[in-house]
Amino acid sequence: MNRSTLRILILILGAITALVHLWLGISSLGVPDATPPGMLFVLNGIGYIVLTVAVAFDLLPKQRSLVHYALIAFAAITIVAYFVSNRGIGGPMGWITKLDEVALIVVTYLHLKASA
Repeated sequence: MNRSTLRILILILGAITALVHLWLGISSLGVPDATPPGMLFVLNGIGYIVLTVAVAFDLLPKQRSLVHYALIAFAAITIVAYFVSNRGIGGPMGWITKLDEVALIVVTYLHLKASA
């Protein structure tokens, strides 16, 4: 795949997971004793937006590798946190989002290697 296709895939995959996390966060903010807290979902969604845009549009060209690895690490940490907080069990939306994040990790890595 060429860099342009990979960039589009990064934008799509990043947008999907960001929107899911924002939706979950905003919908649970007013719920007492929400588990996990809605604000963490909102912050996670914002983090995905910032890192996805920074990678896809090469906002920090001098730190290109660092930004790519930051997005990869962010997605990996989110996956681990999901399994820790749900004790390995979750609903279909969680599994779909985790698959999306795994794909985002792979595509981001391929995009970084195509940049070299």
